Amino acid sequence: MAIRSRVANHGAIYVGENKIVHHFYGSLSIEELYKGMWKNRTVAVYRHPLVAERMPNSVEQVDFMTLLPPALRARLEAARNNQELPPTAPTPTS
Repeated sequence: MAIRSRVANHGAIYVGENKIVHHFYGSLSIEELYKGMWKNRTVAVYRHPLVAERMPNSVEQVDFMTLLPPALRARLEAARNNQELPPTAPTPTS
């Protein structure tokens, strides 16, 4: 996530049911819905390859592409298909 920055500077963990857990420096971790500001500022999604293998009955199957902002989804789909990437929009800095 890019919070008040043009580059990724914040992370969150998706915990299922459209919720994330995250914290800012000097604060306690909190659980919030993955929508609005959090969804719009997502710049990447990573998944550890062993999560589903080690916990097959407790892992919620989610298509993370549906959770991403449309611009990021388009860039990832283009990269997946080896197509020319669409231009990126400037990230708000406020």
